[in-house]
Amino acid sequence: MKRLIYIILIIALVSSCSLFKKTEKKELSATTNNETTETKKPSTESIKKVKPFNTFSCKVSGSYKGIPISATVRIAYDSIVWVSASSLGIEGVRALCLTDSVFVINKLEKEYIACNYDRITKFVGMPLSYNFVQSLFFDTVRNATFNSPNFSGTVKKEITKVDKFYFPSVIDVNAIFNQQKQSIKLKVKNHKVNPENSYPFSQPKGYKVRH
Repeated sequence: MKRLIYIILIIALVSSCSLFKKTEKKELSATTNNETTETKKPSTESIKKVKPFNTFSCKVSGSYKGIPISATVRIAYDSIVWVSASSLGIEGVRALCLTDSVFVINKLEKEYIACNYDRITKFVGMPLSYNFVQSLFFDTVRNATFNSPNFSGTVKKEITKVDKFYFPSVIDVNAIFNQQKQSIKLKVKNHKVNPENSYPFSQPKGYKVRH
């Protein structure tokens, strides 16, 4: 289950690369059309201030190595990604991703993990950030390929429309991670825009702490 969280973070990395390039292009076009005296390329800071909604939630289901898994995802845009992953109805992992840190409660191995994105980047072999994780559930690029020393493969998505927004409904990943084949197909449903989310998370007593 803990490895599943890492795989989800890796998928986020792959999915988001094109998202932020695309966002920057759209924002630049809008700026060009509205300015009459000077055309400027918007800064990253100005792009981040464009907030399509405040909160988001969805349900994720699939299987990993024949084991059925499900997850609840709750997001406070540009602030928090909260994930609770379960198998056979029993919660195994709870993760809290903030803009600068990642915290994981691994109930299966009674571990509490607190680290920054640099550590995950070293594990994955590709740069990772909060924006990458968040965009997994928003990016609508249907096909992506990727390569790094530790991780290569393809991501295919099916897209659905909820209200005026488009979200992935299926995320299909086939990859080679640390020279081992990894395949996972996730179905994403119950997309909700601006729900009243809660993000329960606390360090369990008696768990082994890893940094």
